[in-house]
Amino acid sequence: MLDATAKKRLREKLGERYDSEVERKIAKYYGLLTVDVAEFLLAREHGLATKRIVTLSQVKPWMRSVNTRGMVQKVFPSQEFERNGKMGKSVRIVLLDETGTKTVQLLDANASLADWELGTGDTIEIEGAYPRKEELVLGSKGKLNVLKKTRLNRLSELKDGFNTVSGLVAEINLDYPYLKEGKEALMRSFVLDDGRGYRRVVVWNEPESVHVEPGDEIRLESALFKNNELQIGSFSRVVMRKGEKKDVEGVIEGELQDIYCRELQRNLAGEGGKESLFVKIGEKEMEVPSGSELHVLGIRKLPQGVKLGTVVELKKQSLIGRKIKLRNKTVTKM
Repeated sequence: MLDATAKKRLREKLGERYDSEVERKIAKYYGLLTVDVAEFLLAREHGLATKRIVTLSQVKPWMRSVNTRGMVQKVFPSQEFERNGKMGKSVRIVLLDETGTKTVQLLDANASLADWELGTGDTIEIEGAYPRKEELVLGSKGKLNVLKKTRLNRLSELKDGFNTVSGLVAEINLDYPYLKEGKEALMRSFVLDDGRGYRRVVVWNEPESVHVEPGDEIRLESALFKNNELQIGSFSRVVMRKGEKKDVEGVIEGELQDIYCRELQRNLAGEGGKESLFVKIGEKEMEVPSGSELHVLGIRKLPQGVKLGTVVELKKQSLIGRKIKLRNKTVTKM
């Protein structure tokens, strides 16, 4: 199938002869050609097309080389395999166009593109793929081009629903234990910073599979923004850019030595001071960033009528000694 630009140029070149030339080409092949194929052959004769782009529904099992385009709907985890004594890499993606979907297996160098360059929502073109069973396979002789990258949402402008975001991991919170189907499970969370804002990210599904450190540059695909936080589940994908970690200002990490509250603000009558949470890690003291207090304490919600300081005193002994990483631009030595 010709793209819109090539078809327009062919119409301009043939003018009023366009329809008759298409009919002549079909008749030459005894009526076995479709209009799309006839247009492609004419365009190639006039130097306007070097490859034929087919839709996903037009892919046939007998085709030896397939060129197609579409949007990446899903990227599956990569797999390694042995072939002729050498290790290979495979990544399956689901490609979507106006006619339907098809699974595409990327091999070796093309599979490595899914490590960072290729993401969910990208519009791509593949050249030289071949059908195998119900899939397309793009091997080492094939080529993948990213035509359009999906839009990254700013952390400060997120709306409820699924979002794709990117940034630096700025802070690691303490794991939060909870009961799931009668068994204890862990919720993992961290803070992501894109330079314009930051959000808490919560990992519910297999948190042990997500390993991030402060300074890691990551991209979250299909992350659900809900209750003012980003949630990572089985529908999401976490991608990390390989290379040196970037510096994150004010990050301290280590064993929690102490945790306590201070009242920093009072009204004119000297009543009702705002409680702020502080931690001591090694020889450094820092105020826990606003919005992260409950996560550091490992609770979802502050009970009605209960002060933050009361919860701190009740949980202090269970928290002391645990490893923690936090970020704050004002870190002072004690």
